[in-house]
Amino acid sequence: MKKLYFLTLVAGMVGLFAISANAFDLVNKLGVGVTGGIFIPTNGNVTTDSTVADFFDAGPSWGIRLKYGIVKGLSAETGFNYSYIKIKDEVNEDPVNEPYLNMPEFYLDGVWELNGLFHNSNNIWNPFLKAGVSLYPWKLTEDGIDGVAQTGETGETFSKTSFGLNFGAGLEVFASSQLSIFTESKYHYIYTQDEEKLGADFDNTGYLDIVGGINYYFPL
Repeated sequence: MKKLYFLTLVAGMVGLFAISANAFDLVNKLGVGVTGGIFIPTNGNVTTDSTVADFFDAGPSWGIRLKYGIVKGLSAETGFNYSYIKIKDEVNEDPVNEPYLNMPEFYLDGVWELNGLFHNSNNIWNPFLKAGVSLYPWKLTEDGIDGVAQTGETGETFSKTSFGLNFGAGLEVFASSQLSIFTESKYHYIYTQDEEKLGADFDNTGYLDIVGGINYYFPL
């Protein structure tokens, strides 16, 4: 009986070790994730004397993502995020309407998994860095989250698909070899400037998003 108990205990420890040891082995695994959080305007002029931070409140952000482990310590991630931020009441010249900056994002990022640089208990903590490129088909609406785009002084609408760069960092915690929760923050630098279409005052703009989410990994 004692021998059976000992063998069962050893088998259980080996199984637990195998799960822990493989928790960060994301090579040839496909992760599917969902996120939610906050989108914060930070820098870049909207008018000569107002930045996006002066002009807009923070707003919600949601997303879906796919992540694939290329080699140990390096993954590729692609996804879609949807965020919107409301113009501040004190700068809104038309109190009848509620203009929003509607900011969808399609992105492709490289993710550097940093767990190999640290010794952590049970091998379940995975800090990471990420950077990549994005496309933002944004618009500044006249009224409502998905209203029609405003028209500027040039006669063109305040809408455009802009290229951008993003980089950030986060922490992923594995509940099992397939399921993890994570939090991350990314800075977005978006090339929104277009003097011919939007006028000379509208600059390249920057935003920060802070999100949390869940990943589920499928071995391929």
